[in-house]
Amino acid sequence: MTILQDTIYPRLKMVVAPHDLERVYTPTSEELDLVHRTTTDAVAALGFLIHLKTFQRLGYFVGLHTVPDGSVQHIAQSVEHRDLIPQLPAYDRSGTRRRHQAQIRAFRTVKPFRAGGLQVVQQAIAAAAMHTEQLADLINRAIEELLRQYYELPGFTTLYHEAQRQRAKTYASLYLQVMTALTPDLQVVLDALFVVDPLTQRSPWDRLKDSAGRPTRANLNSFADRLVWFAPYQRTERLVATFPDAKRRHFATEAIAYDIDAMRDLKPARRYTLACALLASQYAQTLDDVAGMFIRRMRSIQHAAKTALETYQQQHQARTDQLITALRDLVVGYQQPGSVEARFAGMHAVLKDRSDALLQDCEAHLTYSGNNFASFVWRVYRSHRSTVFRLLHLLPFGSASSDTSVQQAIAFLLAHQRSKGAWLSVVPQVQQRAVPGTAGPRLNLAWIPVGWWRLVTDLATRDQVPQRVNRRHFEACVVSQILLALHRGDLSILGAERFGDPLPRLCSPEEYAARSPAYGEQLGIPLDPDAFVAAQQAWLTMLAERADNAFPTNELVTFVDGRLVLRRQRRTPDPAGLVALKRHVDERRQPRPILDALAATNYWLNWTSCFGPLSGFDTKIDHPVARYLAAVFCYGCQIGPTATARALGTLDRKQLSWVDQHHIRALRQSP
Repeated sequence: MTILQDTIYPRLKMVVAPHDLERVYTPTSEELDLVHRTTTDAVAALGFLIHLKTFQRLGYFVGLHTVPDGSVQHIAQSVEHRDLIPQLPAYDRSGTRRRHQAQIRAFRTVKPFRAGGLQVVQQAIAAAAMHTEQLADLINRAIEELLRQYYELPGFTTLYHEAQRQRAKTYASLYLQVMTALTPDLQVVLDALFVVDPLTQRSPWDRLKDSAGRPTRANLNSFADRLVWFAPYQRTERLVATFPDAKRRHFATEAIAYDIDAMRDLKPARRYTLACALLASQYAQTLDDVAGMFIRRMRSIQHAAKTALETYQQQHQARTDQLITALRDLVVGYQQPGSVEARFAGMHAVLKDRSDALLQDCEAHLTYSGNNFASFVWRVYRSHRSTVFRLLHLLPFGSASSDTSVQQAIAFLLAHQRSKGAWLSVVPQVQQRAVPGTAGPRLNLAWIPVGWWRLVTDLATRDQVPQRVNRRHFEACVVSQILLALHRGDLSILGAERFGDPLPRLCSPEEYAARSPAYGEQLGIPLDPDAFVAAQQAWLTMLAERADNAFPTNELVTFVDGRLVLRRQRRTPDPAGLVALKRHVDERRQPRPILDALAATNYWLNWTSCFGPLSGFDTKIDHPVARYLAAVFCYGCQIGPTATARALGTLDRKQLSWVDQHHIRALRQSP
């Protein structure tokens, strides 16, 4: 069962600090006037005050016997009626208490839960159950909505059972959605998942849950075969396509935990839903792995091309020096005194018969200027060409915008995969025969980067419309652009998770219009674009002015040569006597067993709440916390059950008196 401490359900502290007692439980003058107007009996007045202060703290009424003694003593002391505390149980059993509670609700303008609170809880949990699985989160959402609408909180059990009920209804509605859209032919395909092959003794369900291995070049064939195997099941993805991401992930995780026998025992609606979710999840994971293989392959190609460029530049440094020398001699010849003819003669003496050679060297140097490694990509890419083309055939690309020029280039590249010519025409053949040279380009080549333009089109500028492209450099340019587009999000992979289109996962315009007002109210930000920009500018201006005003006295920030420099903050010296205190603590520290520490940390942090079934449902084993602690102890110490039993017997009940004792007893008896 979901533990009360996992939620924000308010509860009283058994030990309250004196300053909190003064701040929270001291009656105000307005509250004392309310008490005097309500009752003249001293015992009833004290009970009224205790109920009022605890209700302000909790949002619901509790029995006076459950209020910590420290809080009761403080409230009674504030009205000088500590002698009346023993008479409070009689007041708590009387009908006066119920009348006082109604007056407290009216004073706090809080509506009783029975006046529509259940409907509020149901609506809040039903809306949240589509996006979250944990009961604690659903309960927290219900509590937030009740407090927002000024409702009295019900008992925790009421919220817990209602969260269970609404979550079950959400699951049932999703199961029904799948069954309604499931056609007979798709049902046959899904039923075939659970048929065991008599020869291999394995079913397609087992293969679906198998890992395809590491996404490496050596495993490319296995990934290709896996994507081909998914082809008959891709129609099932649309059955869960409208599910929220959280629900799809939950169903897929739950399906992984079930073997074929467990799946057969499930009801058909639930079985088909889990199967569709797992098929979509595994297919998306496979696409992500293949995309990761492509990205790593292209990164290695680009890295090798950059290395080749650096080597080339080092090898041709002498040529660069010659070009600089020739330029210097030309400038010297131009600056010599005399007529224009004399200057021209001086420049001619430098060039002589070297003009063609110098021009070729300049063209070669400009090709690699600006660290442009594009011309070296093909040299590295051609050894990976077959692998890259196979990845391109496997990946279904999609565009994140209306610009599909890169997709068209990919299709053009795949269509000319077996071409051998040095140049590929980008002009439609029909238009070429009709009016040569007047046809527009088949492809939109505006996406080609500057460093690739001359290599791909053999044109110096973009003013001319290219009629052909260099096949080799065009291939290298396209695959390089795919890598960049995937990183920028301009290109997506249909059906993938990490590299898929993120837009469908965002909230719809209708959902945004419905939820944005409450969101803006909670954060205190305006929704109007102009007002939002003005508010952010005012906030940033205020921060800048605060930083400027504090700068003269800030010893950790300074300007050195026009640059902002942050200094390391000086370490605060240790107070006097700290070393002696540490020594005395170490001398008095007693050894504590590891299992003792595990039980203690779980009491404070409740880290075993992260354990449990993959399905997200509550565990059905007896004493789950004890078994989780025993499992962690065995795993950490790498010991067997016998040694664990001996270690369990070393627990000191006195040391663990503040830990839940039934957990410790079950832990000692845990097999």
